[in-house]
Amino acid sequence: MEVIAFAAKETTKPTTSVVGFSLVGTEVGTRMRRLANVNPRLLVESLILLVIVRIAIPLRGVGATFRMASKVARLGRRSTRRNAEALPPEDLWLAVNRIAERFPLATTCVPRSIALWVMLRRRGIPAEMRIGVSDGSAGFASHAWVEISGEPVGETKSSLESFLPLAIEDFLISG
Repeated sequence: MEVIAFAAKETTKPTTSVVGFSLVGTEVGTRMRRLANVNPRLLVESLILLVIVRIAIPLRGVGATFRMASKVARLGRRSTRRNAEALPPEDLWLAVNRIAERFPLATTCVPRSIALWVMLRRRGIPAEMRIGVSDGSAGFASHAWVEISGEPVGETKSSLESFLPLAIEDFLISG
């Protein structure tokens, strides 16, 4: 275990410090610096959504979880519009993925995408959830992602070329 050292002088290195204590060079400090670039409110919102979605999927299924998430997205719109948050979608994606990377349970693309979709919709951004299956060239695979105006958020189009999107409406009816 590393000792957290007291920083008595100013440093030009990026640090995460609390009341004069420096976490430079520690594993905790490295993790905190990665989170430091993300709005703390977004991190909390991401954590809450990921916990709810991660618990709901095994209990209720993906379709029922998505329907529940769509109700949450509609409920939150009014209050978020008043706050007039103008955040780039990539900031929301970054918050979801930073929390998911540290989540104690495996958090795959489906819960991450549902959480991101809710966060975007609550802010009035017309995001669309996509679930696709591989075209069979490299065996079966599936993936979930979020798009705004046909552009994937946090992913490249080339990384999604091998996936054929399913009709979400059909998927939700069966789920």
